[in-house]
Amino acid sequence: MVIAMNSGVADMQAILDLVWKHLIPAAHAVPLPAPLLAPYSGGKVKNQLPTEAAALEARCKSLQYAPPALAVSPVEAVTLFDGWNGKNWTLSENAFLTRAVGFSSAGHRSFFILEDERGKHRIPFGWGVWEVSESTLKRQPGCKRRKFPSFASANWKAPDCILLTCRFPETPDWYMIELIQTSDTDLEMSITINVSFGPGKIPTVAGKIATS
Repeated sequence: MVIAMNSGVADMQAILDLVWKHLIPAAHAVPLPAPLLAPYSGGKVKNQLPTEAAALEARCKSLQYAPPALAVSPVEAVTLFDGWNGKNWTLSENAFLTRAVGFSSAGHRSFFILEDERGKHRIPFGWGVWEVSESTLKRQPGCKRRKFPSFASANWKAPDCILLTCRFPETPDWYMIELIQTSDTDLEMSITINVSFGPGKIPTVAGKIATS
């Protein structure tokens, strides 16, 4: 048995604990009872999977990331967003090289905008549901700017605090972005990244409302 793990994970011990809890006990020094795919027989393919493989396939197809549960009703979430929508903040110097953040909307869709040294990244997000899109927010070593499939959802930690979760399903990566309006003009932002060869958590960054 070979176990491959992604490097740069912030909490590798948690992954190792899961390996020892689930995978190691399930491994046996005997051949599998049947191959994953039935062999050819008489020139025809047997499409029926062994019981164990069929159960595994069904389980894998059912796996999903649940969006963060809303702390308020969907209607209240949208109402609270009115105090954020259309605002932009210029940020102080930080390790993530983020220059500015803001929010906008179009129709029934809400957007988070983050600007860094690579340009602007516009991410649609849902309230209590995932909004699926392609985003350039994720950093890729050796690549200045690239689109990744992504889905994002926001929640309210408090009326003045949005917690935005961005996942990239083709990778194990996720970003968690917390934004707090500390006054009519001031903002605090922190970013947590689960996979990174740089800092895994960006300390709180201060922002000022943009005047133009």
